Amino acid sequence: MEAPATFTGAGEYERSFTPRDYLSEYYRLSDGQGRPNTFLMQNLRSLAKVFALEGLGGDTLLDVGCGPTIYQLLSACERFQEIVAMDYTPQNRQELESWLRNEPGAFDWRPVVQYVCELEGDREQWAEKEAKLRGKVKRVLKCDVTKANPAAPADCVLSAYCLEAACPDLPAFHRALRGIAGLVRPGGHLVLLTSLSTTYYGVGEQVFSCLRLDEAAVLEAVEGGGSRALGPDKPRELGKRVAAVPFAPKLLKLPVVVLVTCLILRREQPRISGREPILFPARCCQRQPGTPGALLRQIRQEPRRHSSSGIPAGAEASAARRPSAAGAA
Repeated sequence: MEAPATFTGAGEYERSFTPRDYLSEYYRLSDGQGRPNTFLMQNLRSLAKVFALEGLGGDTLLDVGCGPTIYQLLSACERFQEIVAMDYTPQNRQELESWLRNEPGAFDWRPVVQYVCELEGDREQWAEKEAKLRGKVKRVLKCDVTKANPAAPADCVLSAYCLEAACPDLPAFHRALRGIAGLVRPGGHLVLLTSLSTTYYGVGEQVFSCLRLDEAAVLEAVEGGGSRALGPDKPRELGKRVAAVPFAPKLLKLPVVVLVTCLILRREQPRISGREPILFPARCCQRQPGTPGALLRQIRQEPRRHSSSGIPAGAEASAARRPSAAGAA
């Protein structure tokens, strides 16, 4: 399998992306021979730690570029009252809505839900977890991360493995990151998962492009947010090298190392009247031994501010993307 010669645009996703093949290939906990999907498990563990952090919660969460998946919301649904899922391709939205309506033949997420419940302390609560998530996802909307999206500010914006598939180059990546950061209310959070050293991934016989990123490029995008000044604390890389994941054969054929990063950013109130809110790295979901805890203590001491606003009914927005955690470089 080779990387596509050109960038995979939105039209190609609409024509060629098959959500059920994607889910079957990347979102089962193990394959037919019992080999674990360590990439998925690492993502679930990371997200569980993210959404267990004190101060990260509120009324509304936007999942930008949700794809046909729910794994990224299983821990988040414990911390937010309303979730709005947003994606570009209609087949992804239809697949997600099929599960939300609990339709016969919908993808079986039960093993993944059970795994997350086990991480949270009670594997047997999987049915309650599914019911809670179904109740909290209020809308599934179309969006495009390469364009302005008509969404009211939210307490948290989550985007997992979307921008590197939706953006053909680094300037587009910078613009898209600024765009989704603008959906975060002052005092809220942006949770970004992205893969590094990734140039493409496969679904069935189809191959889709990814913008190759490294840690420096992601940090540059975060720290070069136009008129949004950034604080002195740099986000730390989170994740594990997964080049040897036995579950996903397509990963094994690739010469690059996939490195997953998870950045949590807090958008601050304006410090000077008339200036835009400041977006700066707040914390990451794993602290390395010896990491100073002053920033985390500062966050914990802040009063929580809640936003009561959601997305206007009928608003459309969508993400030409490789839907969630494909992570296949």
